[in-house]
Amino acid sequence: MKIVKIRASLHWGFILRQPIFTAAQPSIKYPSLTSIIGALSYGYAKLMNLPEVTIINNGIYSTAAKLLAKCNWVTYSIKLPSAELGVIETRDINKVSLILGIRRENIYPGSIYLWGIQVHGKVYLPNTPITITIFPKEDSITEIAKASWLMIRLGARESPISVDEVRILSLRDTVSERIKTKFIFPSELAVKVHGLYDEVELPYPNMEWWSLGAVKDPRKYLRKFIIPKEEVNVELKKGYSQLYVDGEGDYYIVPVRTW
Repeated sequence: MKIVKIRASLHWGFILRQPIFTAAQPSIKYPSLTSIIGALSYGYAKLMNLPEVTIINNGIYSTAAKLLAKCNWVTYSIKLPSAELGVIETRDINKVSLILGIRRENIYPGSIYLWGIQVHGKVYLPNTPITITIFPKEDSITEIAKASWLMIRLGARESPISVDEVRILSLRDTVSERIKTKFIFPSELAVKVHGLYDEVELPYPNMEWWSLGAVKDPRKYLRKFIIPKEEVNVELKKGYSQLYVDGEGDYYIVPVRTW
């Protein structure tokens, strides 16, 4: 088995909108797997000359949905400036145009309804390294590796990243009731976690997530993830996960059923 391992750097941090808010727009404190797939899909679409949206089984989907058929799993590890402090979200108060969400009769010069105040969240992590690991299917390894070099942002367009290195590494499975890992994984796979970590709800990759009009309640697609702030020691539930170790000695906890 092979993986594509990407070493990149955040420029200043990121903006990743929480999916259940409209006016106020707080940021998710950590990237979700859907954000990683979205970042990779930009490079993949450029490489394969694909449009932003595509038709799958008569439905309209983001091209990002195609990557679920190309990859078995994705994960990442962020090297935080301080494991003790972790990630801190900052929320700025902004004056924004409301013209797209108000009634036609309220749109006129001088209308008090044209502008409003909204809180927008962001996470500042300047020059922070992030290691992204893609588990591509055997026939997609080369194109996923090439597409990885074209990743330019993580989240909103104002959140650029720089890819520093892309490597194809060997991967082997292993068996253990306890392992040490720096890479995020679903909380449901662990009995207990020892070390510094955050547990947060993040969108879980699903075809419907990228389908136009399919998501009525985003909360149904949220699942809890363990985000190691440093290497953690994990006691695993039996039968729920597959364990892998790559050619650099990094361990991964992967669900038996991914997506």
